[in-house]
Amino acid sequence: MGNPILVLQMGAQVFKWFGVLGFCTYVPKYVQEQFQQSPSAASVLSGTFPIACAMVASLGGGFLIKTFRPSARILTAVIFATELITALLFVSLMAFSCPQPPLTERGTLQSGRDLINTCNQNCSCATEVFHPICEGKTTYFSPCFAGCFTKGMNGTAQRGSYDNCNCVDAFDDDGLARRATDGFCKSDCPFLAFYIMLLCIAYGFSFSTKTAQILIPLRCVKKEDKAFTLGFAEGVLALFSFLPYPLVYGSLVDSTCVVWEESCGQQGNCWVYDMRTFNYSLHGTTFILLMVGVVLNFVVFLLSGRLRNLYGRDTRLANRDRTLEGGSDVHSSTRSSRGSIRKLTRNEIFHMVPTNDPEE
Repeated sequence: MGNPILVLQMGAQVFKWFGVLGFCTYVPKYVQEQFQQSPSAASVLSGTFPIACAMVASLGGGFLIKTFRPSARILTAVIFATELITALLFVSLMAFSCPQPPLTERGTLQSGRDLINTCNQNCSCATEVFHPICEGKTTYFSPCFAGCFTKGMNGTAQRGSYDNCNCVDAFDDDGLARRATDGFCKSDCPFLAFYIMLLCIAYGFSFSTKTAQILIPLRCVKKEDKAFTLGFAEGVLALFSFLPYPLVYGSLVDSTCVVWEESCGQQGNCWVYDMRTFNYSLHGTTFILLMVGVVLNFVVFLLSGRLRNLYGRDTRLANRDRTLEGGSDVHSSTRSSRGSIRKLTRNEIFHMVPTNDPEE
């Protein structure tokens, strides 16, 4: 506690990585459910591309620090501004969502019991297997919950069809027979590309200050304490961020589930999420955690006047040395030549005195 900058910086890192890592872990599931993507496609879109942006941003941030060598005041101000922008980017992702397609004809699904209706109450349906089928704009949990008795014989190989479904009106408004087909109803949500682009930018801002956030703690302690400081900081992050974030975010995501797999009286995976709650829980929690880190970074900025010698040498002296580098080489060469001349003169006097000619 005797080093407030170090304590505040470590606290900011704990809250930041708690939120960022928790978000990174569950955003593929969000993309999969919100935009109806396959698990592999959701992992690539929300994992591979944003992480690549984060790597480039991290390298770029380190290069800029090496090139411009900003003062402690400027560096902490940049960290504060960047973290604030990062938090705003993450919360803005909340806006790129679409209404959840209704599951069952009643639209809003509160629990697995809501799947039971008068049209399927005698079918003894279970939630062990999730087999969605679509009719119109309504997705049913399975053919059983749609009250279907016959699988259509003229369905394509890709999408089977189901007839005689009690929960589906026999005819549409044009008098044509209605038929349910395999899979979710097609989503018209146009925001997937915008969401992934903004996600890449958010990851880039988040990782761009990684080098700076390592540099600041190292300049808060004595030279002999630097190795211990790095190890202690990693231990604090592991204890307060890396270990608890899966538990907290996992509980948040599970709380948004409305239909669970049930097998042999045991609860399994979640089949259906309340996407509105999922959206607010994932992005809102991350935003709150990041904003706590932003406040701590602002206090570090206010105390940045205590930091000295960020780069191991005084920046002004380093700049002066680079400016005078050429002239220093000339003077050094001249002094070396003079020293050689004086040395040669002494050698001639004491070691190279000509001897007498024996013939004289």
